Amino acid sequence: MGAGDRGHVALRAAAWLLLGLAAFRIAVSLAGEEPDHPAHDARFSLLALGDTGKRHRPFGHATEPQLSVAADLVAEARAHRVDALLLLGDNFYMRGLRAEELVPRLRMNLVLPYCGLVALEAPRSEEVSGVCAGARARSVVPRIYALLGNHDYLTRESPALQRDAIPRYVANWELSTDAVRSSTVASGIDLIRLDATQIESEGGAELHRAALVEALQDSRGPWRVVVSHAGGAVGDEGGPPSASSTRGRFAAFFESAVEEAGVPVQLLLAGHHHSLQAVAGKARHDAALHVIAGSGARARPLAAGHPRALYRSASLGFARVDWLDEGGAEGLRVSLFESAPWPWARTGAATRAAHFAVDAEGRVQRLPVR
Repeated sequence: MGAGDRGHVALRAAAWLLLGLAAFRIAVSLAGEEPDHPAHDARFSLLALGDTGKRHRPFGHATEPQLSVAADLVAEARAHRVDALLLLGDNFYMRGLRAEELVPRLRMNLVLPYCGLVALEAPRSEEVSGVCAGARARSVVPRIYALLGNHDYLTRESPALQRDAIPRYVANWELSTDAVRSSTVASGIDLIRLDATQIESEGGAELHRAALVEALQDSRGPWRVVVSHAGGAVGDEGGPPSASSTRGRFAAFFESAVEEAGVPVQLLLAGHHHSLQAVAGKARHDAALHVIAGSGARARPLAAGHPRALYRSASLGFARVDWLDEGGAEGLRVSLFESAPWPWARTGAATRAAHFAVDAEGRVQRLPVR
């Protein structure tokens, strides 16, 4: 055998080795390893992530970040019960959802990633369910509460399609186009959803402030979780927002409404920033803890520091919130999980990187991650 032949054999062997390694990595990523943090008996639990709707690249099963995060999220839901999944907006990049691509985008960005968490008993589910073949059945499928992000508004028909068309394919999907929508998701805990794009539009804060005050005052609580695509605690560079910026005006809108309502808000969940962050609230007229989980499909560097930061990471991942009653002491437990950047790079379950406790009075305590 000549040197050239030996070179070709070596190249073929190397190629087969790389293919075998890639296949192993993909198999690991799809297996959904069980998280190793302790189980608990929560009264209500939710998972949250945002900015998930990026179009998948070629060979997406191996290379697409959304599928890496989604595999971890589904494994987390399988290991520890989940009652709700919050999609924090920008569900369909870059310009929202269009009618002519409705079915392919639902397959790509909703059904395929979250197989096992989507209820496929809607009238037209058969058109999208093929990508979910082999998914493990769940005895309890969580409710999906979705928000609209700024990208979801860039096509005129997108908001109505997401509100009205998606439930014909995915039965547990719920999206409101109201600027403020409040729901009692369990006895004792209220979920107040804000449409940040409407509120941040010209005159939107003045127009919708009374609705937020009313929603807060009408909520029975004592636990209140506010969710929004964009939150006010963090500016676009990662530091505190300036008063004149869009984020700063949103923060002023939110804080003034909480102050007038006179009720505690324990948690604000948001996306928009493609990172994982936890920031302490400013005062009693703010949410006690702001959590950002906007890296469901891409992550970006954090350019500026934040004086109230409790945790910051330019990583892919998601958030988990549990409402616990341990020995008669109620509290929220909030966790942030980091995921591998690509499906082929997954070697185990997501890493719980930050863990916090929030009590009814708004006191925040950092907990061990295990």
